[in-house]
Amino acid sequence: MGIIQIHCARMVSPTELGLDAEVGFFHNVSPKGPRYVELNAIINGCTIQEKIPVTDIVGPGEFALLEWPHQDRLKIDLDKFGVDRFIEDEEFELTAIAYASDDSHSNISTFKVKIPLPVIILHGYIIKKWWKEGSYWQPYNDLQNFLKTRGYDDSESGYRTIWGQPDIRYSPQDATPADITDEMDRWIKSVLENTYAGKINIIGVSLGGLIARYYITEYNAFPVHKLIMVTTVNEGSSLFEGEFFIESTRSRAEAQAFLLNSEGKENLSNWLFPTYQSLYTPNGQEISHPFKNLFHAKGYDKPAPPNVHYYSIFSAERESPYELYVEEEGDWFKLLGDKRKCMGDGNGIAQTFKTFGNNILVQTKTHHAFMLSDSKVQSTILNALKGKPMKY
Repeated sequence: MGIIQIHCARMVSPTELGLDAEVGFFHNVSPKGPRYVELNAIINGCTIQEKIPVTDIVGPGEFALLEWPHQDRLKIDLDKFGVDRFIEDEEFELTAIAYASDDSHSNISTFKVKIPLPVIILHGYIIKKWWKEGSYWQPYNDLQNFLKTRGYDDSESGYRTIWGQPDIRYSPQDATPADITDEMDRWIKSVLENTYAGKINIIGVSLGGLIARYYITEYNAFPVHKLIMVTTVNEGSSLFEGEFFIESTRSRAEAQAFLLNSEGKENLSNWLFPTYQSLYTPNGQEISHPFKNLFHAKGYDKPAPPNVHYYSIFSAERESPYELYVEEEGDWFKLLGDKRKCMGDGNGIAQTFKTFGNNILVQTKTHHAFMLSDSKVQSTILNALKGKPMKY
């Protein structure tokens, strides 16, 4: 007679499911063996039965705790059994039975296994003047730590399912659309090579959401299951246009140079201007935008392709700039202040965050850049990752 108890089961390599379990046999079991553990599961529709010898590890009257990485005996190689790669979060029941040579066996031990699709976190435009020194990445760290307590892992030594900063970084002023697709290809390839996933989920924060949309609609939608946008300015941001762009440049030539990379090609900053009228003289006359929002002008703002699901998470609890007063100063502008404010997250108004798919309003006064640290936002992100695609 034997005893077995599964304590844990999870992916321990890109193709292997590993178990931690306590295995034992009573004194009346034949010392000649064989003794083995049988594992059974249906994984992604594929029936698995694996018999693993433990004769050399556990003898009659002995009990052993087999734990990874110290003892890697109890495992299932999914690739060996021809299991299809995961295109959604995978959940299944795994059972284990300990057998002895006289065909006596233990009771069945059952464990529910959950393997989430890996997630790539694309950061937004980091404007250092709006942050305290050294705190630029804290909201991203907070989100990653939250996900780590909910079944995700960012350990490079294990089966990694969180791919974010410091590895996922880019420069909006240096990167062109072509550059960012190359970066996305590299990141996604690395994720798929290091997991058993056939698809990934993306969390795109602010500009990061636009990058993901561009990649999906203009380049390659196949590897993406869900795009979860957090405070993504799909219609532009008056705060960016005014307090950062206009305030940071002193001439039209300087402004134009800001929108080009070192090779003179249009960079990703061009995607952040409002698509709505937002510039006015002090007496209320409209002023034509000096530069276009190229995300819209070039037609990148398309719906999600089939089988890709969009979510947009945002707030409408803070007054946010909507229209700006400016006056001409040489061949450029000087920012005078806000003409009108609407409700949003302090950076953009609620309307700018809405897009094709699931628009999710979260009641929080947290400012745009710090949304990832907010517990309500974190829970909403998790629900979008874990839930079945649906309309909100």
